[in-house]
Amino acid sequence: MKLRAKYGPLFMIKAGPSKQVWVSDPKLLRQIYELPGCSGRPAGFADPFGNFLFLVKEPGAAAPLREQQEAWLDTNLDQGKVCSIVEHSFSKLWATLDEAGPQPWHRDLVRTVIYDSVTHTFLGDQGRVTDGELQEFLEATQAYSEMRVKRKFGKGKEAEAPPGAEQIRRILKGAMDRGNVADPDVAFPLIVAASVGGAQIFPTLLHWLVLGYAADHELQERTAQAAIDGQEAVVLELVYTLLRRTPYSVALGPPRKVLADSEVEGMRVPEGALLFAMHPALADQARGHKPTEKDGQEFSEYAFGHGLRSCLGRNLMEAVLPAAVGALLKRYTVGFAELEAGQDPLRGEARGQLIHPVGAPLLWSQRQGDQESQTTTPEAET
Repeated sequence: MKLRAKYGPLFMIKAGPSKQVWVSDPKLLRQIYELPGCSGRPAGFADPFGNFLFLVKEPGAAAPLREQQEAWLDTNLDQGKVCSIVEHSFSKLWATLDEAGPQPWHRDLVRTVIYDSVTHTFLGDQGRVTDGELQEFLEATQAYSEMRVKRKFGKGKEAEAPPGAEQIRRILKGAMDRGNVADPDVAFPLIVAASVGGAQIFPTLLHWLVLGYAADHELQERTAQAAIDGQEAVVLELVYTLLRRTPYSVALGPPRKVLADSEVEGMRVPEGALLFAMHPALADQARGHKPTEKDGQEFSEYAFGHGLRSCLGRNLMEAVLPAAVGALLKRYTVGFAELEAGQDPLRGEARGQLIHPVGAPLLWSQRQGDQESQTTTPEAET
């Protein structure tokens, strides 16, 4: 943030032998992301999942795989179906939230219901994982994600399967076989990517969203009313508004690898550098900017990157997170318990690229009695 304030929207730093280029202006970001020379991916180990786009270095090699996976998503990701699945999965959370008194964020339970939503979406009723498989899978995705964040793997071990990869493969392959998933070779790396995101990233985003709504009751009321009215597009727009002003990550998604020397705004972007898109909320803090809802609408255009290597996770996030927010706010008004003097309810701590809430106050959840009739239970849906 200090470097952004000092050097502006485009700057380069050296971290040991590596170079990092940071971009924090949306227009400049789109310009850079459209350059083929700035469209690589860092690949520090062999692809353990087959056609895993995150680990395909060259944009030319990634393009046909991306086209196949986009087509699979267009065919198999149905927004209406996702809303029903999320309602079903999140019903496991309601009894806990109905307990009297302020409560901490139920991280493990939320993580479980989000992952259940993701796997049910892709694998169907027959492919849903068992409780035992779910626990093993969550442990495996954590090991795999920590390996990537902490760079524990590599330097002579590139041919070995990274931590957690074999468990992820075994559990998801078995679930896909049970669910008779269409085009399994195309679907498998896509479902792996979605599952890792569902287990690791989505719960963090939802935690920040709930904290943000607890701090802004006007925005909460608007989102709840849109959910009650079935206006999914409005819910999504307001979710982006909140995520735009919430620094949930140091950078937007994984870095890109610069494959060839490029020039942007008179600055040389050298081959081999890692290219990061700074979260705009951090740039706001550096330049004293207060974001508007228009900024939030614009954020939806680049939150998952732009150009040749934009993230396919956008499709899933835009289906699952608004459905989860809507399911929650249709039933509850959320707020903070009494804050201590000087306590910041939206304080975060960076762990890798993600910023996690720390020291968050207890939350209260008040049931909206006039909406109880909309509550969906597993028994009602089966």
